[in-house]
Amino acid sequence: MKGKPNLDSFLRGGAVAAAETAMHAAPIMDDAADEPRATKSIRITRTLDRKLKEEAYRRTMAGRRTSESDLIEEALIGYFNK
Repeated sequence: MKGKPNLDSFLRGGAVAAAETAMHAAPIMDDAADEPRATKSIRITRTLDRKLKEEAYRRTMAGRRTSESDLIEEALIGYFNK
């Protein structure tokens, strides 16, 4: 019997994207991946906004579906794992 579908997995592109994300993700707090997500509203400079959009686009075009939220989360995890 199939399990309940995972909305986050669907939004990231299904099983293929989930496998890629796991393969390319920084070593994070192991339990953080299963945590529910929170919405944050932040203000950043236009330069950072443009760079964030460009990097998300570049990674997506390289075959790894990446959102701006994924990049921000990756950067924060790297910062807190120092």
